Amino acid sequence: MPIVRQRLGRLVTLIASGALVVSALTPSPYVIEQEGPAYDTLGTVSTSEGSTGRPVVEITGAATHPTSGSLYMLTVNVVGSPAAQPTWVQTLVAWADPDRAVLPMDLVYQPGTSAEEEDARTEREMTASQQDAITAALDRLGYTDPATAPQISIHLDDVGGPSAGLMFALAIIDKLGTESLTGGQSIAGTGTIDAQGAVGRIGGIRQKILAARDRGAQWFLAPSGNCDDLRGAIPAQMTVLSVDTLDDAVTALEQIAVTKSADGLPQCER
Repeated sequence: MPIVRQRLGRLVTLIASGALVVSALTPSPYVIEQEGPAYDTLGTVSTSEGSTGRPVVEITGAATHPTSGSLYMLTVNVVGSPAAQPTWVQTLVAWADPDRAVLPMDLVYQPGTSAEEEDARTEREMTASQQDAITAALDRLGYTDPATAPQISIHLDDVGGPSAGLMFALAIIDKLGTESLTGGQSIAGTGTIDAQGAVGRIGGIRQKILAARDRGAQWFLAPSGNCDDLRGAIPAQMTVLSVDTLDDAVTALEQIAVTKSADGLPQCER
């Protein structure tokens, strides 16, 4: 009987261990957000052929001026999709990591939506965001007649969503303006923009500010609607400026370029 009990105990242990392993490897109904690449909208990107040197923001039909510093737009990598759900192990590890966020799958993918359909949606959002950024920037620069406005193209493959609109608009203004917007500073930011220049809140801002930190950005432009999301997450070496409009962002950068100070400017609290 003692031998039978021992064998039975081992069998129960093996079954329990196996069930635990299977449960851990079972797909979870969540996605994981983590820091993604950052792109300098004043810089260049690689083309599909692998060469470098294509401007992120390309302008023809008007004089442009040399720029300095950086205007980084930021991205978030999403791990998981309806067709490739993360396991519970991956999900629990991400939950324990303060640099990542775990979200219900349905917040990112509408029920019944495939990864391909979601990619197509975010690509449309990116295209619309670029056009709104161009319109808002040209309007602020005084180009009221489309026939005389410069031609602007934005080149950034494999990035979707609307959250780079503000940084695209600032890059256009910097390139067409006569004075450097950055004053040689490393600046990052995020925010949607509409054709009238209103800046809107975005998702994944805690992961985006990490990307800005890793690029050495000293200044970060954030939609005022995201300030509460950043409490307790602002890197010590970074100042986060709160903006509601493109005009707010330009005003902030013009001051920083000259004084290297954010005194008197609206800021997100740490």
